[in-house]
Amino acid sequence: PFLFVRPDLTHLWRQTDTAAVARNFIEEDSNLFLPRVDIRGNLTGITGMEFPFYNYIVSLLYRIFGIWDPLGKWLSLACSTIALTVFYRLALQLWPVMASYATLTLLSSYLFFQLGSMVMPDMMAMAFHIFSVYFFVRFLDSDKPSLLAGSSVSFMLATLLRPYHGAAGIFMMLHLIHRQGIKVLLNLKWYAFGFISSLPMIGWYFFYSPKLSDSYGLTSYFFMGKPLRQIWLEILADKINPMQWVYELFQSYLNWAYLLILLVFLYVKFQKKKSWTLDLAFLWHLFPLLGTVLLVIILLVLTVGNHFFVHAYYMLPIIPYLSVLFGLGMHTIQTYFTRWSLYAHRLLIVVPIIVLLSQYSHSYIKTWKGNPIHHLETFVDMHVPKDALIITDGGNPITMYFAHRKGWTLGNQALLALGNVDQLKSEGASYVVLGQLDLSTQEAMRRVYSDYPILTDPTSRFMIIPLNVSGERTH
Repeated sequence: PFLFVRPDLTHLWRQTDTAAVARNFIEEDSNLFLPRVDIRGNLTGITGMEFPFYNYIVSLLYRIFGIWDPLGKWLSLACSTIALTVFYRLALQLWPVMASYATLTLLSSYLFFQLGSMVMPDMMAMAFHIFSVYFFVRFLDSDKPSLLAGSSVSFMLATLLRPYHGAAGIFMMLHLIHRQGIKVLLNLKWYAFGFISSLPMIGWYFFYSPKLSDSYGLTSYFFMGKPLRQIWLEILADKINPMQWVYELFQSYLNWAYLLILLVFLYVKFQKKKSWTLDLAFLWHLFPLLGTVLLVIILLVLTVGNHFFVHAYYMLPIIPYLSVLFGLGMHTIQTYFTRWSLYAHRLLIVVPIIVLLSQYSHSYIKTWKGNPIHHLETFVDMHVPKDALIITDGGNPITMYFAHRKGWTLGNQALLALGNVDQLKSEGASYVVLGQLDLSTQEAMRRVYSDYPILTDPTSRFMIIPLNVSGERTH
């Protein structure tokens, strides 16, 4: 049922931000290259952002079926299903003995399952990522130019949607070295392939997107990484903690059951060798997978700093490769218990299935009846004109999106400083709309805005404060 309700809870900030751009393609301008956000102040809303291909497809669905937020969820679900299917075919080609284990691990990972039905472009990027690798591997076997072209186009779309899906390129490079040897780096064909495939991403993120932001005035909307000096300061200040990442890996991205699988695998692997020394041949076999995971983590940390540990979606590009590694572990465990191989196989298959079923205990699925803020627009329509510019709470686009208005957003502490509101009022704001406050913050707002009329809905969840009324606060 959660597939039929509006965006809620997990990653709600990013979901409403994405859905707003799709809605604005319908209501304002359908130009793919001039995307508009709701948090725009008194400007046009046009700004630099990730390439809005996903948002545009959602807007096309809106044109066919009407503006209904869950259509974005269904699009993401279709993309995740395609990604999983192609991943299984890729696994059959590269790692046939553990394809089922790897695919079940990917499906049951918390991160893949969560993002698989959210109004965000991550699953579409994931699908193109896997298509890119799949076509590339098939090209190496058949040498058909159409497959190489398919890989290139898929890589272009994956990195346009989410630049960090350049992880696909890292895997392809390491797989090529593993397959053909280090001499392959002397072949200029592959440099041309990588450069051409990366051109759209480079053009959009380093030239066109910044130009949009500068030309239309919304210069602080899109995050393009941190200066390297700031990242080093974060490392020195211990804000970048590798152990935190390991904890989040099993707590929020995969599952603690896979830590047990990992430990048993390591025991079995070294027990078979009767030695705890490194198996270089085995590590070389894993070179493309381990190399991709390590290089992506290093590059992301050097680009976004501690954001990598805060925002889960940065992890998504390496989840397929981690799934293969855990699939390998499960296969190794099965073959170790030769006398009970069939029973071990059945038991190991049950692990990801149990993990998958446990997803249904997550709050974002259980709260299928929806969030009260989903009904904010009905209340706002009673008191606020459609073209009025408003100020919302939370410092994020959530209240603005569900109010279906345009304007500014301030953090709750900033809203309690009336000077901030007075400044935005002078720029055209005529209402404050509050939709995310707890009871104590509501009381604080009532005290601060006591000189203004305050409108509340029957349930007292939402507040509207008109700023341009007779008898307004004197300065």
